[in-house]
Amino acid sequence: QSLSKGQSNVWKGKKILLSRSLELEKRRMASLESFLTRGGGSVVKWSDDELSDIEECDVYITQHRQGQSFLKVRAFSRDRGQLLNLSF
Repeated sequence: QSLSKGQSNVWKGKKILLSRSLELEKRRMASLESFLTRGGGSVVKWSDDELSDIEECDVYITQHRQGQSFLKVRAFSRDRGQLLNLSF
């Protein structure tokens, strides 16, 4: 896909995991996934174990900066952020 004026490819080649802690409604999740893929990224699909999913991602977006998942992200030196850090 080509990017329209004002869009960025900041996510190009990045695999992004959206934490379950975001508790997004289906429409909001679809909108966020669309935003990320238009920016060149791909969204990692959840398995039964979020901790193992972290090993598959480059960027982890979560609601809270705490808990086992966040600690694992830090240990793996993955990029991390909270949903409020995104503008879409």
